[in-house]
Amino acid sequence: MSILSQWDVATLLRDCALNAVDHTGPLTISRVCVVPGEISWDDCQCGQLAVAEQRRYPSMDFPLEEVNHEAECGAPWLVSAYLISLARCVPVPSVNGSPPDCTALEASAQQLATDMLKLRKGVQCCLDAAYNSHTVEAWELGASEVNGPQGQCVETTLTVLVGWTNDCGC
Repeated sequence: MSILSQWDVATLLRDCALNAVDHTGPLTISRVCVVPGEISWDDCQCGQLAVAEQRRYPSMDFPLEEVNHEAECGAPWLVSAYLISLARCVPVPSVNGSPPDCTALEASAQQLATDMLKLRKGVQCCLDAAYNSHTVEAWELGASEVNGPQGQCVETTLTVLVGWTNDCGC
């Protein structure tokens, strides 16, 4: 088995995340993709799952961002930071401006909590399997965060750090 490339890891994360969360019936995720740069969820259509590589940096000790300029061929690790984003619709005020019913808000909050748990666990299991099969050299899960609600959507994100060893070659 060979080590996965940065692109292969992005698609692995996309697939693992989709398999981890419920996307049936009213929880359908209509957009699933790897995107360049910032993840936009302006038009989440009640379900969007996206993965983006946010940055790459050298590391002397994975996953820490630090460089020892005395090293002969550079830092021993190259780390890619990925962001997985899952946006879902949330209850919104009625046309006359009345706030959403608390039961609907609580159901949405419960779904968000479930998504956060399943997303983290599913990605963890996939990366663990990739590590055990020697296709990923190092990985670490970062923070899970909630953004919004904004418009009709709320988003949960998960940061994932993956490391590749520096082969010192040109």
